[in-house]
Amino acid sequence: MKYEFGLEIATRHGIPVIVMRGDITAESDAGIKTAWAEAVLSSAETVAFDFTQTKYINSAGVATLLSIVTRAVGQSRKVLFVGLTAHFRKVVDLIGMTDFVQVAESVDEWASECCPGPHQPGKDSNPQ
Repeated sequence: MKYEFGLEIATRHGIPVIVMRGDITAESDAGIKTAWAEAVLSSAETVAFDFTQTKYINSAGVATLLSIVTRAVGQSRKVLFVGLTAHFRKVVDLIGMTDFVQVAESVDEWASECCPGPHQPGKDSNPQ
C-alpha cells in the first residue's frame, strides 16, 4: 500500500528538521529539495531529516537524499538522519551514506550527545 508523501519543517534544538511522512519516491523529490532549500536559509550548520513517519523508500528516494547529502557536503553543512527504521538504516549503511551523515534515534538524543548546553533537552534556552 502506498502512503502519500508530505512534509513539514520544524525547528528543534536550534536546527531545522525536515519531518517527512509517507513513502519517499520520485514523487517526493521536488518537495524534499524545496524543504532543503528553505532549511538552509537558516544559519544552522546542521539540518535534520526525521524519518519516524516514513515506511518506504525506493531507489529514486535514495537518489534524492544522496543528491542533498552531496550538496550539503559542498556547502560545509552537516546532515542528521533521525528515526531510521532498521531497514532504512541498513540501506543508508549499504550505500555508504553514513560516511557523510550523522545518525541518531532523535534530535533530542543528538543534541544531548553532541551539543551540551542551552539547547540540551530539559534545559532552559533563555534563563532569567
